[in-house]
Amino acid sequence: MIRIGIICPSEIAFRRFLPALQKASDKIQFTAIGIASPEEWFGDALSTVSSQQVSDQQSCEHAKAQAIVQQYGGEVIVGYGNLVVSDAIDAVYIPLPPALHYTWAKKALESGKHVFVEKPSTTNLADTDALIQLSSS
Repeated sequence: MIRIGIICPSEIAFRRFLPALQKASDKIQFTAIGIASPEEWFGDALSTVSSQQVSDQQSCEHAKAQAIVQQYGGEVIVGYGNLVVSDAIDAVYIPLPPALHYTWAKKALESGKHVFVEKPSTTNLADTDALIQLSSS
């Protein structure tokens, strides 16, 4: 059984990836959906945002993730970083904006996970080459 986690409760994951995954095989299981932690979402600007903004962001992302869990099962994991290192996950699907694909694919590969990335896989050839090299080692 391959257990798949999804980074980000995106619309494409909900409308396209998960319905296709359900039809694929009984050897593949959706296990978890990751939502960005406040540190991942706001980055260096976290110290400049209000606690209400953080609460609103977390609430919105959690609501989207809960809708996925209600329809497809699995669990919500707070923190993309927590999802990619989880022992409950064998593979990670990354439907984030392209500028974030390299960072999270690299972290997932370094954690020994298989990776599915929405297109384009990266935003430049050097990052693509680096991911290919990392996945080949």
